[in-house]
Amino acid sequence: MLTEFLFLRRMLTPIYMQIIFWVLLAIIWLSAFGVGITIMWGGGVMILLGPIAFVVIGVLYSVILRIGCELTVVVFKIYDELVAFHGTVRGGPSAAPPAAAAPPAPAV
Repeated sequence: MLTEFLFLRRMLTPIYMQIIFWVLLAIIWLSAFGVGITIMWGGGVMILLGPIAFVVIGVLYSVILRIGCELTVVVFKIYDELVAFHGTVRGGPSAAPPAAAAPPAPAV
């Protein structure tokens, strides 16, 4: 386990990606709330624009964050599949047993 960590054979990012996503999502919505309050502070018509800005900023950046996290996870899944494929081709630990040879066809 330690050698896998030291030689970068085990990836940590996919394990922590959900935690990273939820923390960043909370930061996005708190920031959007702050922007909305700051806009509303101006008074007048700005009181109506603050909540709209809050929703638009929160939704927009949440979608952008989700796409970025999904792309990151996809890249790591591709890596896992390539490692498994490489082991199968080279006869490594994840290699499937060789298929039995088909019996010869009867002569006609």
